[in-house]
Amino acid sequence: IGLIQHGLGDALAGDVLDLGCGPGRVTRLVASLARSVTGLDVSPHVIAAAEERWPVAANTRYVVGTGLDLPFPDASFDAVFSMFMFQHITPLVLREDYLREIRRVLRPGGKALIETKVRGVGLSWWMDHTVDWDVDVSWCSADEAVTVLEGYGFHVEKAWTSVGNQE
Repeated sequence: IGLIQHGLGDALAGDVLDLGCGPGRVTRLVASLARSVTGLDVSPHVIAAAEERWPVAANTRYVVGTGLDLPFPDASFDAVFSMFMFQHITPLVLREDYLREIRRVLRPGGKALIETKVRGVGLSWWMDHTVDWDVDVSWCSADEAVTVLEGYGFHVEKAWTSVGNQE
């Protein structure tokens, strides 16, 4: 949860989307910090497990859906995070569709944190309207990934890998 707090900052206190929430382990922790948190996962079985396993707080909801067409209006969230889900998106071109949807549902000044790997190396990006990304973009280099993010309207504030930094 520390990485999420650091990456999302004050946006974490608002309305938050956990994209690819799985069984809700992180969603429930974020609920104690956020005004509201929505966990979204493609699997109805996983969502059912999340609802059964963790007592659902008044500010928490779980939704079955996909990041390709998020079932939320534009500018619905102050923060979006996704922990180790992007590496499971195939074909790779769909990752860009997910980015487009993340950008669409973020409010102006919102932040996003996406965690995965870049060609086998962890990478994190801090951004304004923002993606903090520890990314698996095996389809491109870290520099190319930053270019893709900027193409979707994200501003990269800082990028780092587990083996070094880039600004």
